[in-house]
Amino acid sequence: EHRDTPFFLYLSPALPHGPLIAPDLNVYRDKPWTIGQKEWAAMVSRLDQSVGDVLNLLDELGIDEQTLIFFASDNGHAANGYNRDKTEVSIGEHFQNRGPTRGKKGDSYEGAFRVPALARWPGKIKAGQVNDHIWAFWDFLPTAAEVAGIDTSSLPPNHGISILPTLLGKPDQQKQHEFLYWEFSRNQAIRSGNWFGHRRSGGEVELYDLSSDPEQENDLANSTQALARRIAEWMNQ
Repeated sequence: EHRDTPFFLYLSPALPHGPLIAPDLNVYRDKPWTIGQKEWAAMVSRLDQSVGDVLNLLDELGIDEQTLIFFASDNGHAANGYNRDKTEVSIGEHFQNRGPTRGKKGDSYEGAFRVPALARWPGKIKAGQVNDHIWAFWDFLPTAAEVAGIDTSSLPPNHGISILPTLLGKPDQQKQHEFLYWEFSRNQAIRSGNWFGHRRSGGEVELYDLSSDPEQENDLANSTQALARRIAEWMNQ
C-alpha cells in the first residue's frame, strides 16, 4: 500500500522459538536427527523463506534499491533449552549455533545480549563486509531518523547513536558509546569496549576482558580496581 511513499515496516517473526512447532518437516523429515532437531531446522527454513518473500516483493515493486533492511535477533541463543528429551544431543550442540561468548537467553552474561545483525541497502552498503562496531537496538531510532533526514534536535533525548557512518563505510565519522547497559532479573551488565562488567543482584562487580576471555571465566575486578569502580558507578547511576 505504501510502496510509492517512504514507509517503515517492523516485521517480527517468532521463529525459531519454543515450543518447537513446524507445519512441515520438509526436507528434514528423513534426516537421522531427533524430532526436536528436525523441527528447529524446519522453523529456521520457514523464517528464511519468509525473508525471501519480503525481498522478492521489494524487487517486484521496483523499490529494492531504495530500501534499507535490518535483520537481527532479540536475545542470545537458547536452543539448548528446547529439547524435549534432555538425554539427547541438544539442538544447540547439534547445529553448533551457540554464540562465541558465555551467556544465553535468560541470563545476564555477554552472550545473553550479543546477537548477529545484518543490514542490506543496495548501492549504499558494500556487500559482504563484516564490521565489529558495537551497537545496540536503542541506536536504531537515531539511525533511521538520519536515513530519513529527520531533524531530531526538538525530540526528547535518547541514549542511541546513529550507526549510519558505519553502514556507509565511514568509520572515521562514527561516534562510539562510552558503555552499553542492561539489567535483567536484578542483575546488571555493562559493555565498554572489550570490557564486560557484571553485577549479580547488588553484589560485587565482576570484570572480564572479552578480547582474551570471551567465556568470562577470569574475573579481573581485583587487578583493575579503578575500572571496576567506574563500572560500579555507572551501574549505580
